[in-house]
Amino acid sequence: MITGIILTGGKSQRMGKEKGLCHFRGLMLVEYAIKTLLPLCDELILSANNKLDEYRQFGYPVVSDILPDSGPIGGLYSGLLASKTELNLVISCDTPFVTTALFTELIKHINNFQSVVPIHETKFIEPLTACYKKSCLPIIKSQIETGHFKMTDLLDKLNTHYLEVNATLPEIGVSMFHNLNTPEDLLSC
Repeated sequence: MITGIILTGGKSQRMGKEKGLCHFRGLMLVEYAIKTLLPLCDELILSANNKLDEYRQFGYPVVSDILPDSGPIGGLYSGLLASKTELNLVISCDTPFVTTALFTELIKHINNFQSVVPIHETKFIEPLTACYKKSCLPIIKSQIETGHFKMTDLLDKLNTHYLEVNATLPEIGVSMFHNLNTPEDLLSC
């Protein structure tokens, strides 16, 4: 059993409106995340802090940050808390190019790790497109309670496996991590 957690709860300051509900190439950004995770997940959870009723239209549970104003780590925490499964796939709603194949690869490497996170070009870490076990919850809660909101700090505390994404992984390329943050991004990509 696997749960997919879609992070839509950002402030969307650069976008100027609720990012997950923005249209891009005929779909809302959140719909790309749903389509990516649905083939692998038994359940989906949307982590949102704004426009909750609009996110409920997709038919999945919507959770808000239990520990507010903590950024993406707060969305991860709330999503994992609501999850009924040990294995969870996490994706940010602003990455429409991420593929199901990437998550299939991440799952293959989870084994004895608490998290599997893609890394590319030896320095770019993608903690919001990753696989996390629910057993991470106490460490995540501790990080938030002590004011350590950086995802990379969290990964340092977890038993994390970094999966190098490169040309040797078919159907997976580093360009998939491009995220859309502004209205110009929606038009130029």
